[in-house]
Parts: sequence; C-alpha cells; structure tokens
Amino acid sequence: MPVKAVAPITQLFAKKTILKTQTRFYTPEQAANFLQDAKAVESRVFSVLERFEKIPKDKLTSNAHFQNDLGLDSLDRVEVVLAIEEEFNTEFTDEQSDKFMGVADVVQFVARQPDVHQRTYKPDDI
Repeated sequence: MPVKAVAPITQLFAKKTILKTQTRFYTPEQAANFLQDAKAVESRVFSVLERFEKIPKDKLTSNAHFQNDLGLDSLDRVEVVLAIEEEFNTEFTDEQSDKFMGVADVVQFVARQPDVHQRTYKPDDI
C-alpha cells in the first residue's frame, strides 16, 4: 500500500494567500529511503548546537542533557529547537519539543520522521 506524503505550498497572488497541497504517493520502500540515518541527523544536530555561544563545546556529546550538562535554560532550549526546526525544514509541536531533554532525544525523534526532507514554502520564498 502506498504511503501518502503531503507538502503544503503557499503562493501569493494579488495580495491573497492561496494554499495548495501537493500529494505524492510512495511505496513503503521509497518512504523508508527518506528516513535519515541517525548518524547523519546527529551530525546536523551537532552543527546546529556548535553555533550556540552558550553551549560549551567540550561538554557537547551525544548523551548531553540540555539543562544538566549544557546549562541551557528554557529560553535557550526554545532557541535550540527553533534552530533545529530550521535546519531540518520542519516544525515540532509544543508537546513534541517539550520531550527534548537532550541531544539524544532530538536525534532519535528527527531520525524517525519520514518527512524531514520536505520543504514548506512560505509566501516570501516564492
């Protein structure tokens, strides 16, 4: 049975925003190919985290806890989540992002998402 993937595309015409949806069907094998290797995801997450001045580079490990090991407060965590969303062109719900206590949580969650490769177009992107 094919897997359905939906990517919204927003276009701006005459100061009106029109939401169009593209639908693509994938076989389970094709959908499995979109799952990112955990090591590739971890590498991208590390590159995002290394850009934050508040994160000590020597304490950044795969098992680092955002608050206990890296010393991030709740606002810093929000900034990290937003940067990771931007890196992977995705959005996390509040419930999902509240579960991100450390690097491993983010890597595991993102690696399991089949649609992290998709891009959501915003009106100013067109």
